[in-house]
Amino acid sequence: MDKVRRVAPTAAGELAMAGEFAGWSAVGFAFPNESVFVPLAEAQDAAARSLGWAAGALLNHRGAYRNSAWLLFGMQTPGFYRDPAFLAALPKLLDQVRSPERFQELRQAEQTERLASLPLTTPPPHAGFIRRSDDGRHLVYPDGRRFFMIGCNYVGGFARCGGRMWADGYFDAREVEEDFRKANAAGLNVMRYWLQGTLDEDIRQGRMEKVDTIRECARRYEVYLLLDLPGTGYATEQAMRDSHRRIAQAFRDEPMVLGYDLRNEPYVTTLGGIQYTANPPPVQTVDLAATYPGLVDMAKVDAWVKERPWWLHLPSWVQGEAARRVTVANLLWGRYTEEFGLRSSTVVGLTGTVPTGRWQPLVDVVDQSLDRWLKTQVTAIREVDANHLITVGHNTALTILPANAQLDFVSEHIYARPYTYELVQENFTTLDRLRARWPDRPITLGEFGYSNGIALRDGYLDPYTSSVGEMIHYLYAYANDYDGCKKWMLVDWPMAVMQHYGDWNRGQVTRTYEERFGLFSYDGTRKGRPKPIVSALRFLRGVIERNAPAGTLEVTHDKNPIGTGYVYRTTGTVLVGGRQADLPELRFQCGETTNLMLAWDTKGLRLETTADVTVEIDLAALAPELARRPLVAKGTAAPARAQGSRWTLSILAGQPVTLE
Repeated sequence: MDKVRRVAPTAAGELAMAGEFAGWSAVGFAFPNESVFVPLAEAQDAAARSLGWAAGALLNHRGAYRNSAWLLFGMQTPGFYRDPAFLAALPKLLDQVRSPERFQELRQAEQTERLASLPLTTPPPHAGFIRRSDDGRHLVYPDGRRFFMIGCNYVGGFARCGGRMWADGYFDAREVEEDFRKANAAGLNVMRYWLQGTLDEDIRQGRMEKVDTIRECARRYEVYLLLDLPGTGYATEQAMRDSHRRIAQAFRDEPMVLGYDLRNEPYVTTLGGIQYTANPPPVQTVDLAATYPGLVDMAKVDAWVKERPWWLHLPSWVQGEAARRVTVANLLWGRYTEEFGLRSSTVVGLTGTVPTGRWQPLVDVVDQSLDRWLKTQVTAIREVDANHLITVGHNTALTILPANAQLDFVSEHIYARPYTYELVQENFTTLDRLRARWPDRPITLGEFGYSNGIALRDGYLDPYTSSVGEMIHYLYAYANDYDGCKKWMLVDWPMAVMQHYGDWNRGQVTRTYEERFGLFSYDGTRKGRPKPIVSALRFLRGVIERNAPAGTLEVTHDKNPIGTGYVYRTTGTVLVGGRQADLPELRFQCGETTNLMLAWDTKGLRLETTADVTVEIDLAALAPELARRPLVAKGTAAPARAQGSRWTLSILAGQPVTLE
């Protein structure tokens, strides 16, 4: 952080000073059951906005550093540490954090948190369930109004990402509630909520506290749940069916459940990775190597089956000839998708029909296996729950196969990295290709996002630019009559947490990429810090709730790191993304990439931005009815200037400005 103008004490600290400083935010990485980070002083800019922590303490009450306290300071300006205010505060801070009683208090508080849950007391917002429209093409509320997903994925809080959030000793109802609160504050109306096997075990034992906690939070904060079922680890058909029935039984009457996602990103090997009670699926039985002689090196197949490399996604319980045939089907499927331009999850080669040619036998085998796999799960759920929708989070060309007709809506995962304008277009136009294939189904993005860990030529993709790239996806879906998007994911997954637990252990580059997808970045606290995308989505939520028409989106070239901007217009609303704009209604040049958002009615105009910017607005071109009225500007960073219908307004990121 730079341009620090003052240091303000938090409730836990005493350090305060004024001056010009620069440095890093002082953040301690706290782990469940081991440590707690306490901010002690906040660094602020000239507008009194928080830039991070000038000081903090990491208190270790368990683990390798039990009963130790670390004071952390982020300022790199030498004068900070010579300032009399710092020298006077330091002894007090040391006395404060090294008290033995403090660690005992933390251990007791942690025990209380592990036992806490939220009872189900909030009534649901409505009777009935999210459903498909009468023509089948859209998602609607029980009363028939369109439901557009402004969503994200949730796999746990900052310290519990990667599936540990459900385990005893890790589940924390107060952290879960904080994450729902963040989702609501970001304007989200749905989370793709990952369930894990440990929750299924709780349900089997009749322990419903965790289920009640997330149902209560969903109601309290009006966030619908798309439940991602624990799709890994099922060895047998019966185990999969039993688990699905238990979970569906627990949620079948909950109006805040949108539906079930049967599996996250299945592969051909997933379809052949189940031991069925009778009649194994064709990928386990059909000798495709004989059908396509010479296309597969069987020596390599045998080596892969023996070694089971992670990319094969073939569970160890599939053995012998069945394992060989599943592996052959998987490899041939790769050849097929490569030939027709379907290898990427953006399915750039898709023209509306399933291409086959010489691959018809392979397509039939894979489609019949997918049909068996889906039907087994759909039937199990429908035996106990007829209320909720069912989908699959696809990220391969399996999404185009006819067997998917038994699903209620399309939920595709796309991750073309935004190195160019053309690659950004490849991402969001996936919706068009899916609509051509599935014209009678709601089309959504189940996962997408631009990580701030994407390496560019001059550093990493910054949060200001990624917010514009991500807004394009939501706006494109809204403007073109699709049913919404869910960003990956709610919060960043700190590198220290990954290293501590061993998740995504595939090297520093992969970890950096996976770390920084969140709407909220980690600052040592449960709350975290919102990235620019948060205020943009919150504004969009307001546009949609005003029942504005879908509007028009123009995706533009822009001089930002992804080369892409946008202009979105609908009744009473204009949104512009980029580093500059020269439109009839408005003009600006911005040092960062920004979303500039305007909404108006007969009473006045409201503006918000995701980066500090000065904008020139011509009310005669934007809202003629306002141009004829006397207006007063409120909330600007500098006095507004008006010349006729033209206004010049200085706007700070995240701080609304009005003309009333």
